[in-house]
Amino acid sequence: MRLSAHLGANSRKGFVRWPFWVFRCIGLVNFAFVSVGLLFMAIPVFGVMTGRIGGDHEAPYLLQAFWTMTAINFILLVSLAIGSVRLLQLKPRGVTICSSVFAAEILYFTLVAMLWFPFSAAFSMSIAGATGIGEMGIAPQVLSGYPLVALGALYFARKRLGALPPHKDLPIPTA
Repeated sequence: MRLSAHLGANSRKGFVRWPFWVFRCIGLVNFAFVSVGLLFMAIPVFGVMTGRIGGDHEAPYLLQAFWTMTAINFILLVSLAIGSVRLLQLKPRGVTICSSVFAAEILYFTLVAMLWFPFSAAFSMSIAGATGIGEMGIAPQVLSGYPLVALGALYFARKRLGALPPHKDLPIPTA
């Protein structure tokens, strides 16, 4: 059920359309970042699979760290794609999913950077080395600051529409 009926005819006088454009634009940009991220992930995965990239005595845990980071990046990208579909469908759950993914990406990137220093040299070097090749999925987003910008835009657009239950559709403006 779309919430345009739920809002009633009187509340449509001051109805704004920009939140819907924000949701759809973020959904489309998310798909672009997911596509680029998956492409960027494929290059180091191919290098590791062919044996061109691997650990050495300074970074003995490089491959384990790489596959862990690649798996986490893949899960974040798939979750972002799912949230993007929901955003394009103007479902409130899309805002929740995308906001959660953006927050997780920021937290994850920060935590990985903190793992570079406090452990043994072999472990820290493995994490640092894997960061350069294992973070390629979310690197375009994080390096451009997109998660922060999109998180803020989603917050303000959602706030403008008011609190809606996650199982309800967002109100669609007509005419």
